[in-house]
Amino acid sequence: MSFGFLRAAFFIVLLTAGSAAFAHSTATGIVKERMESMKAIGKATKSIVAMMQGKQDYDPTAISAAAASIKEHGGEGLLAKFPKDSLDPPSEALPAIWQDWVTFKTLNEDLRREAALLETVAANGPEGFGTVVTYTDDRAQPAGPVATRLLKTCKSCHDKFREED
Repeated sequence: MSFGFLRAAFFIVLLTAGSAAFAHSTATGIVKERMESMKAIGKATKSIVAMMQGKQDYDPTAISAAAASIKEHGGEGLLAKFPKDSLDPPSEALPAIWQDWVTFKTLNEDLRREAALLETVAANGPEGFGTVVTYTDDRAQPAGPVATRLLKTCKSCHDKFREED
């Protein structure tokens, strides 16, 4: 896992957390609900990244809890918070979400799946971050460290479907 990628992932988490505090104060309805879900995912991701970078001691219980939070806030529940064209300010969602719903849904499923895997391997200790898992389903997924794939999934979705700050 490259230091540059970890630094970029941590920077995204910090930006998301900083801008989210202001944005959440004016959000309402479904936009506020999904921003709150994203805030929970960001908080969990920040905890994981801190341990990956060695800024916090590895805590398998905390990793498992963070992964469980991401899993809980992802999936169908998160997709339901993106009804078509729900772009009310201060939403940072791009119209590309509904133009390419299949990719958005796939990334969301990947997020939930990677979080579930990380929750499972957390007990392996710091080596769990590097656990390589290949999938046996019909979707081509590259083998690679679970935690890295989780962060790449976040970044991929943000790059394509979230307005830049």
